[in-house]
Amino acid sequence: MIGKKNLADYLIYFVCILIALLMILPFYSVVIQSVATPSSIAEQQLYLIPTSFDISSYKAIIDGGKFTTAFGVSLFIAVVGTTLSITITICGGYVLAKKIIAWQKILNGIHPIYHVLQWRLNPPLLYEHQKLGID
Repeated sequence: MIGKKNLADYLIYFVCILIALLMILPFYSVVIQSVATPSSIAEQQLYLIPTSFDISSYKAIIDGGKFTTAFGVSLFIAVVGTTLSITITICGGYVLAKKIIAWQKILNGIHPIYHVLQWRLNPPLLYEHQKLGID
């Protein structure tokens, strides 16, 4: 019966809504704290309701000059990485789709390994955390 709901359905809805709220709460907290003054955040242990509004933190980030540099680097990595990944995948797909290749079975075995270990092919990004001092 499609139209009839029982207690288990409502319990599942409740659990899903609870999980969704628990996932949204950290994002909400970060947004609220980002527009609050540091003193008002320090006064409360759990800061969920804004008591002040201050965007000086955003001004400091944008005026510092590092924001535009970091955004540009992120944009460059996203565009170039996506373009290279799509190009390599298209070339590999074209080669693997042909049935007249000499080493077809070997290439079909190697191709999935590339996708599984693709992150190993980009060492500068792999070791970026070491440059930042994050362990």
